[in-house]
Amino acid sequence: MLVALDKHVASSSTSKTRSTLVRILFFTVFAAVRFTCLSMDPPSWLSWSAGLYTDEGFYSLDARHQVLFHHAAPGNFHDSLLSPGLSAVQQIVFGVFGPSDLCARALSVVLSLATILLLWLALRRSCGEDAADIGACFLGLSPAAVFYNRMALQETPAVLFLVASLCARSYADEKSTTAKSLALEFACGVLAASVVLFKPLGLLALPALIMLGRTRGQRLQVLVSALGTLAVLLLWFVLHYLPNHSELARMGQYYRLHQTLPATPRTLWLDIRRGFISTRSGLFPFLLSTSPVVFGLALYNVWVGKTVKSPVNTVLLGWLLCGILYCMLMEWRLLRVRGVHPLFGSDSLRCFAWSLLAGYLSRLVSVPTPWPRPD
Repeated sequence: MLVALDKHVASSSTSKTRSTLVRILFFTVFAAVRFTCLSMDPPSWLSWSAGLYTDEGFYSLDARHQVLFHHAAPGNFHDSLLSPGLSAVQQIVFGVFGPSDLCARALSVVLSLATILLLWLALRRSCGEDAADIGACFLGLSPAAVFYNRMALQETPAVLFLVASLCARSYADEKSTTAKSLALEFACGVLAASVVLFKPLGLLALPALIMLGRTRGQRLQVLVSALGTLAVLLLWFVLHYLPNHSELARMGQYYRLHQTLPATPRTLWLDIRRGFISTRSGLFPFLLSTSPVVFGLALYNVWVGKTVKSPVNTVLLGWLLCGILYCMLMEWRLLRVRGVHPLFGSDSLRCFAWSLLAGYLSRLVSVPTPWPRPD
């Protein structure tokens, strides 16, 4: 009997070792497809607009000038005001390795790999290792995610904080009010709100991350998460927004005028119709042409998701639907909403793919723009 037990333990240990090695191999592949030929531009099908390439320069310009000239970049656009968290991290990276497009893009790659790891941890905790492996593979190898993770843009660090928030919530025991569980709930709110430092539009995911999948008996957990969110937003408002209010208002005027939601019922109908059938800027044609398997599985999960009782599944379902509505209703058809969101395997079938759309969709690019040089 002891001999049989020893053989079972040895077999289990061997199986775990093999699984770990396979996961390391796949993670190496995720890194390789992101780091290989990092200086190359994305393919022309990735966006509807050539502005995508110029945005890489815009959203690293202040950090570059701070390192080279010890002051913000001249001109009337300052990315350090719109994305202070990303600009601060870029300054550290540029100070160590020098300001270059490769360093800026490598930072995005590193953050994207951390996102995949956190997603795997969240799914393993809530749905098991099979679902976690499948979700990590979808996010690690999705073409849109890979190409946008290779670019020096705000969406990759923003998604990192949102997934970190999801991970914190998945590790919190939602039926417990212990100090550890409540600390994780507080971290969930803090991490979700921290997205304002990178991409303020990411705050649209807050209701899903904090509210969805809760029961009436979890009001304390919701309150603790909300307190974490409010603490971060209050600090951001007092320390960043108020001192820079006038400049932020001036910079945001263009977005308010050209990217507002529909003003009339007719434009609302046109936006919805365009989202379903327009081959140039329609959301569904873009997803079906670039990620047909992932998007097909995501829609299947929406169809049968009501039968899945996992709180995390509810969070991701709400996130997905809200992302779709947001992308379809914005008036500016070249909207950059890049973000192939975490891909999710659920409890019931273990391979429901999620593509939460609050980040990587995009203005696809065909004309490369040189990296900005010193004046």
